[in-house]
Amino acid sequence: MQQIRPGGSAVLDEMLVGCAVKSWKLSIKNSPGRASAMCSAECVTTGQYTSPSGITLPAALTPQEFNAFRDNLNPASGFQSIQFREIEFLCGLRRTETLAHIVMDDAQRARLHALLEAPSLYDHVKALLARRGFASEAGAPLIESLRVIYTNAEANYDLYLLLEDLIEFDERFLLWRGRHVRMVERMIGQRTGTGGSSGAQYLQGTLVHRFFPELWDVRSYLGKGSYA
Repeated sequence: MQQIRPGGSAVLDEMLVGCAVKSWKLSIKNSPGRASAMCSAECVTTGQYTSPSGITLPAALTPQEFNAFRDNLNPASGFQSIQFREIEFLCGLRRTETLAHIVMDDAQRARLHALLEAPSLYDHVKALLARRGFASEAGAPLIESLRVIYTNAEANYDLYLLLEDLIEFDERFLLWRGRHVRMVERMIGQRTGTGGSSGAQYLQGTLVHRFFPELWDVRSYLGKGSYA
């Protein structure tokens, strides 16, 4: 992955990140230690460094240049990226309504539905926390467990580093989404997307989605002093 240069294939980028997330899941499931999970985490974040390369090229065009051939893209759209949905499903973001916009064969559909039924990366993380004696139920119990881990980082150092890897991965994905929104606004403003979506308005709505929501929520309960 580290040899993939900016300007490389966006399809390859999706494949790299998807494969790395699968490896990360297996590491967390099979090895409670830090080393194996850390290796996979570094692979994921390295792959994400290349992901914006798929946006760099169209962003270099003027709106006039892009719109000169935009009609030829219709009905192509990011809606149709099966690999992008695989990454979302693997991580635990399972918006099944997006499947209605994807044209796929039986094998591809079966693969996506298998991912929907299998434990996600986040599920494996919560299972690891449960094995270590922490409450892992979504919402307040999980947030409290995360707060304890962060507050006692030295005693739970491997978990602490893993959680920081997870939120870095989530943050990079959100930054990629934001970059995509700004590029679309720059190119087509508020016009309809080629795949029939509302374009930038739809993409803006995706910025609320987080793979690991409690990892973001716990930030409100960390630290000391008058603001804690």
